Amino acid sequence: MSGINIAVNKTTFSPNEAIEGTVTLKLEKPIKSKGVFVALTSGETKHGRNSKGQSTTTHYTHIWSSVPLDVEKEYPAGQVLTYPFRLVAPSRTAPFDLLGNVWKSFRKDSTPPSKNYNVEAKLDISMGFDVNTRAEIRILYT
Repeated sequence: MSGINIAVNKTTFSPNEAIEGTVTLKLEKPIKSKGVFVALTSGETKHGRNSKGQSTTTHYTHIWSSVPLDVEKEYPAGQVLTYPFRLVAPSRTAPFDLLGNVWKSFRKDSTPPSKNYNVEAKLDISMGFDVNTRAEIRILYT
């Protein structure tokens, strides 16, 4: 392994349930970073048509929580670093769901929004491209 990996204890959760897992980091060369972070996000993609009849796509992302796992420092090469984490599944759906329902009531030609939830891990690299990965999960709302 080289880079960053994420393992989540399972893929389907109930509201307010603990989402636990591990982030594993192994680098090929030493690198200065602002830290290692894990976040729970959800996204929504809306497809529709504008007033000219052209197809439109809009993407929304909501960050539910972000947790630092390690601090700013130079991360060593070749060493495997492991970080356990715990997040909590939100008790409600994303704030843009209400907007989606209002949108659907006015726009009969648009498809319903689709959402996904992700647990994202990131090595925030100073003055460079971040190293990141994600695991898709589901949260079942009744």
